[in-house]
Amino acid sequence: MPRDLRSQLPNCICILAYEEATRNFPASECEPALEFFFTNSLRWTPARTHAEALVHITSTFQAYRVQKLREQWLNPQSVPAAVVEKRKRDGRTIIDTVANFVRRFVFLRDKTYYTLVAAWILASHLHKKFEYLGYLFAYSPERQSGKTTLLELLNLLVCESTGLQISPTEAVMFRTAEGHTHLLDEVDRLRLH
Repeated sequence: MPRDLRSQLPNCICILAYEEATRNFPASECEPALEFFFTNSLRWTPARTHAEALVHITSTFQAYRVQKLREQWLNPQSVPAAVVEKRKRDGRTIIDTVANFVRRFVFLRDKTYYTLVAAWILASHLHKKFEYLGYLFAYSPERQSGKTTLLELLNLLVCESTGLQISPTEAVMFRTAEGHTHLLDEVDRLRLH
């Protein structure tokens, strides 16, 4: 671990990060997870309370897990043989793994929707193989029901996300259309001509 990354954060944050890493990762993953944490914490304003620091640490480690999962999708040869064997024994496919990941953060009324969302995420990585690819439209009759949370999760998992966009202009849509996945939030506020 580069010493200069650690020296820019208070000692109590470094100690908490080490404790959380050893508690949540196997020994082989601790060092890369901590390096990811320190690299992504350089611009972070240190927390004033212990709880704020723990929230930052756990969310950064969760982002590390998502990045590793995404790397495994894009490069299946990097998945350890033991993990592949365990998936075969469990009868789980990559769609099941992604669906279970989405289920941890988002509640969907029908369980089959998790499989649909997971299939759409994987299809976004394979979009060049299809002539047509459908849209995923999340809606609910009530506000504050988790649509933006789903979009934030999709932002981490889809291929070349443009990030969450609210009322993008036609020019922005045109420039970022090729090879990117658009995630539009607050679509009900868009004015269609």
